Amino acid sequence: YKEFEMNALNTTWSLCLNKPYENGGYENSTRVFGKKGWSDTGLRSAVHIEGVLNDVNVVSQFWSVEIAFPINALLYNSTASNPPSPGDYWRFNFNRYEYNVFVNGSHYSKVPNEPALRWTLAPTYQVNIHLPEYWAYLQFADSEVNGTAAVSDPNFPIRFVAMQLYYAQVAFKEQHGLYTDDVSLLSEYTPVGNIFLSSCVSHISLRLFSTEDLRYHPQYEGVVVSATTFSHATIRDDRLLLVNQ
Repeated sequence: YKEFEMNALNTTWSLCLNKPYENGGYENSTRVFGKKGWSDTGLRSAVHIEGVLNDVNVVSQFWSVEIAFPINALLYNSTASNPPSPGDYWRFNFNRYEYNVFVNGSHYSKVPNEPALRWTLAPTYQVNIHLPEYWAYLQFADSEVNGTAAVSDPNFPIRFVAMQLYYAQVAFKEQHGLYTDDVSLLSEYTPVGNIFLSSCVSHISLRLFSTEDLRYHPQYEGVVVSATTFSHATIRDDRLLLVNQ
């Protein structure tokens, strides 16, 4: 997935990750590789400030941004169609950090020893935006704004349950030092209680890989079978989530 950051000065920065940092994600960016790093080539952005930036003598009202993302750059290392078709949807999120400041003579200074304030479009329930399973959906359309009916993801229920299985395994290993292949032992470790009893699921299974296989395989694989479609989701300890029709 891709990340884009900007501020009120219209200073921008982009990066590409193959998975979240906490799972050993590989960052491809200009921070890591200089000019050879990935960036949103062709991106355009602009900032509007209702007031004066960083002027302690002016009470500013707000600032807004507008960004035009190049589809070709966003599809780097992706299997999504190019261009996206009407009805296609991607996962995405907005995240903003803001620090409290105080007037320090002729300029603003950050309040010391105070954490940043944080807003997200879709809550991730942690101070961590790199949890893509909690992100919102961005649906593509070719009609007027708000003129298209929303398309739901029929596999969202099993995706959600599969990630609950993942989080339960993380918590179980933190307490016991290893993963388990017994789903019944994980029920008390899920962030959402009784999620394994959901009517959207017909079966959940877990498979542990032997230590001899770990050079080639993850440590476990979980399978969540849908009760309403012909789909099943697989989840691994490296957070790789796949849905098979």
